[in-house]
Amino acid sequence: MFQRLLTASRLVGVLLAGGFLGLLTTGRAQAQESSIPKISLAVAATSANANDAAAVDKANKYFDSLKDEKNKDQKEKEDKRTKEGRVPSFPNPPSKGDAVTTPADVAAAMTLPPIGVNEQLLSNLMLRHTTPKPAAPRYRWAALKGDRELRIFGLKPNSPNKTYWNEAKAAREKNQVYNHSRFNFPIYSREAAAGGGAVEFFMLVLDPGGELVITEKDIDNVRRPTTADGIDLFFTDPDGKGALKNFTTTFAPAAAGAPERFMVICRGNLVLSLARVTEPITNGTVRLGAAGLSTKELDRMYEQLSDVIAKRTSTP
Repeated sequence: MFQRLLTASRLVGVLLAGGFLGLLTTGRAQAQESSIPKISLAVAATSANANDAAAVDKANKYFDSLKDEKNKDQKEKEDKRTKEGRVPSFPNPPSKGDAVTTPADVAAAMTLPPIGVNEQLLSNLMLRHTTPKPAAPRYRWAALKGDRELRIFGLKPNSPNKTYWNEAKAAREKNQVYNHSRFNFPIYSREAAAGGGAVEFFMLVLDPGGELVITEKDIDNVRRPTTADGIDLFFTDPDGKGALKNFTTTFAPAAAGAPERFMVICRGNLVLSLARVTEPITNGTVRLGAAGLSTKELDRMYEQLSDVIAKRTSTP
């Protein structure tokens, strides 16, 4: 009888501890939902892809909804993002967090002997071990500020060919997403809060989630080649190399004539560079900016990437 009472007491303690730790885990997950990696590899959305096209439709409905008086609060939040120079919101479904306490975690804690405070503390610590939940794919807007990308997309005010600038302007006046008529990239633009006719551009990117997530933790080194233009990213061995191989295998064209996909290297919500995915990359190296970037632009990109990697490797 005494043993059964102890066991029941231990069960209550474990369940209470599990509930308390569950609250901690939920709070931690909510904080992580809004976090963006310092460096990440995303995929440029394209109207040639059905899922991406559906995402564009969802974005347009979101921007349309801001005109409704019932969504005044959300409109004010979006206006605040503009004033602060932050990227627009994208209506992703709510995240369910990235870690859970599984029945196996609880069962492991329950196997401890029912004696003493130390065992209860150890039980609580075991419950702190949560099973990672793969990040879900999500869309987001990433700012286009690089001279090279804006120049190639024809989105600079002084572009010789005004076609793309004018098309983007027409979409902007309707507060709608512009589907680039040459590259099929969904691009959103808005007038900058600073005024003076300045315009901010954002491209829709997909964070693929799951085993395809690649961040600064997967990059081992950044180098400027001495015999060629560009910047080389070297990925960690074996994890980073494996993740890069999976990423590029997934998004390389499945057959001749299939729509091209582009990887987007982001620093936070800023587009640093785009690179065409033509085939699986198995050597763990990606070259960026091999054409179209000035020495000054390459220097700036190198500093932005190497600064993040240096701080990461210097962290205990």
